[in-house]
Amino acid sequence: MMRILTALVLLAVLFAAPAQALDVQRPDPALSAKEVVSIQLEALRNNDDPRKDAGIKQTYALAHPQNKALTGPLPKFTQMLEGPLYRMMLNHRAHTIEEVAQGEGRAVFGVTIVDAAGEVYKFRWTVRKIDTGDYAGAWATVAVSPPQTADDSI
Repeated sequence: MMRILTALVLLAVLFAAPAQALDVQRPDPALSAKEVVSIQLEALRNNDDPRKDAGIKQTYALAHPQNKALTGPLPKFTQMLEGPLYRMMLNHRAHTIEEVAQGEGRAVFGVTIVDAAGEVYKFRWTVRKIDTGDYAGAWATVAVSPPQTADDSI
């Protein structure tokens, strides 16, 4: 009887582990503005790990409600990131994050991305604190500028 119970517990743990790996980080007041941007960029850098578009899903989870109101639901957000304006973010080689400005409830970062082909792009990444709801007080991305080439300024 004890062996059967142990085997059932082991099976439950094994089947639960992949589901936990698919979970995304939700907005959390304990995360700094820069940590939110970093989580999103790391997710996009590894977009298809552990499954296709997992990085896009993580990025959407940390998008500000105002951003989601503009971009629409996850399928539309995915289409936008896979489109010509932002696809260089997906599975990129490397990125850097530099703080441009931070004030009460708002922060702006200069993000440089080296895409899979080695091309360099710059973005202005703006995060704001969420005012109300379950995630009040947490930082989330409210806007990302269109890309600029490395020769342009942000």
